[in-house]
Amino acid sequence: MKGKHILKKVAAVVLGGLMLSSSMPTYASDLLIPESGLDLKFEKVVPLDKEHFPDDAFRKEMEYYDGTDRVDREKDGWLSNYEILGIKDFICSNTDIKSVQGIEYLTELDSVSLVETSIESLDLSHNIKLKDVTVQRCQSLTELNVSTLTQLEQLLIDETKIKSIDLSRNILLEHFQCSNTMLENLDLSHNKNLKRFYCENNSVNPIDFSLNTKLTNIVVQGSRFPYLNLRNQPDLDVLYASWQHIDVNAWMIDGKWQVPLNQLIPMEYLQYVSVVDDWLSYDPSTGMVVLPDEKQETFDYAYLITDKDMPEYDVPDPEFMWVQATVSYKEGEMPGPLPQPQPDPQPQPDPQPQPDPKPDETILVENIFEDVNAGDWYRDSAQYVYDNKIMTGLNKTQFGPSENLARAQLALILYRMEGEPNVTFESKFGDVREGEWYANAVIWAYQNGIITGYSDSGLFKPANNISRQEMATMMYRYANYKGYDVSNRADLSKFPDNSNVSKYAKEPLQWCVATGIISGDGQTGELMPLGTTNRAVCATIITRFIQKN
Repeated sequence: MKGKHILKKVAAVVLGGLMLSSSMPTYASDLLIPESGLDLKFEKVVPLDKEHFPDDAFRKEMEYYDGTDRVDREKDGWLSNYEILGIKDFICSNTDIKSVQGIEYLTELDSVSLVETSIESLDLSHNIKLKDVTVQRCQSLTELNVSTLTQLEQLLIDETKIKSIDLSRNILLEHFQCSNTMLENLDLSHNKNLKRFYCENNSVNPIDFSLNTKLTNIVVQGSRFPYLNLRNQPDLDVLYASWQHIDVNAWMIDGKWQVPLNQLIPMEYLQYVSVVDDWLSYDPSTGMVVLPDEKQETFDYAYLITDKDMPEYDVPDPEFMWVQATVSYKEGEMPGPLPQPQPDPQPQPDPQPQPDPKPDETILVENIFEDVNAGDWYRDSAQYVYDNKIMTGLNKTQFGPSENLARAQLALILYRMEGEPNVTFESKFGDVREGEWYANAVIWAYQNGIITGYSDSGLFKPANNISRQEMATMMYRYANYKGYDVSNRADLSKFPDNSNVSKYAKEPLQWCVATGIISGDGQTGELMPLGTTNRAVCATIITRFIQKN
């Protein structure tokens, strides 16, 4: 079918000539804007060919708009600096499109909307200025990467086959919609600015909204929530949660078929469950639902979502969520112990003052984090950075050793090592806003020559995974800032991949190898300068750095 395609082109008024460095990659983000000069140059950036835009239908969308206007305004088969700067919004509806490879060159996009395409995956990690992403009725789509979009404010992914999505770095996200998808898992603990959440008709597991205190609208009907707790959202105004559909198991206990809801609902929330049918009985202290002797295929219960008196709009009693449970009757004994009633709280004596812990009383990290074991190669380093409050873990139970480290995280680590000095914020980087958790760390590191950002774009790119050579460079600059001896140099030619070391990182890596802070891979012997750095490796490098200096 013929594509319906809209490109909103904003006239660019640019002070300074636009130049493309020949030594840089061909992404449009690699534009250099001089501070002086008025000559606007139309430098070619990327050809509109099959190599860069392999999908024929998508390439045609890039070339034409309703047969009159063009993305390629110069009609020369190339996208120029000027043309890319003018593409702010991209809207496309075309079932013939199976891939949008090449969209990564449109790095000035503020919003993108793909409707009724046949794409199977969508990687927007290079389009870091995106604030609004809409993907609707793309029913072959199974993968979506928005993990680097730190400025993203609105995300709509309706009628897709996406089962999971990483939103951990989309900290500005205010509106999220995922209706009629196959979503199963969703973590919103990092999205503290979230205000509107629409997630009808999904298979998503229960979501913890305890940190999403700014929520005003929640619509989740037609999903599989056994419970929904919203007692930490004072501004909640719109709430649609009924009906939910779940599966439960029943076992014969004491001559009665019983369903243990405590297997689906935390014990502290069982008090909010109620049943209305007189053929059911429910004990909120244990979470056991007693069914009648005659087997029933389903039963219903109500769950009190919030203690707030909600506006009714077009749904009566919206503070209640109605749940229909489909019962599977099981033979044999119920696995696990029978739930016991929670005892009434007993008065506690006033706490007695305790002596301060002795300095040598150490909390072992393997007793805190589920993913750190006594025999792990990084265990001692994890202990060291935890004891010194340099790295505290992803949460109370996860250190995250295999998680890649972001550039902002390393800036924060170095900032903590320095004692978190006072910082006067300055707008140096377009993607570092005052008040962000990493803002003071990044500005401190910039003011002290530890980071410089990307000269081609004027950005810091806080969410980007940090490479090994980038980490070596920041450690080298930090050592220089501290006044340490940075004169030692090692011969990198012993590493088979030494030719991959970028020019700017050569001296930093020579120093890091010479001082033993960084070594090659134990199996391949490679230095892997372009590889990512995970948290276990970071903890090891930081520990070596401190102990050797």
